[in-house]
Amino acid sequence: MRDVLIHDYINVEIDIVWKTVVDYLPTLKESVRQIIDKLNNV
Repeated sequence: MRDVLIHDYINVEIDIVWKTVVDYLPTLKESVRQIIDKLNNV
């Protein structure tokens, strides 16, 4: 998806991008928080 967003942004389907954000961002956010917590406790 990154290449399309960067190089072919005119043809980006915003609905697909938004669905990806809504579906995957919360999980990614939690994973990053856990990593940061682990790093802070080292």
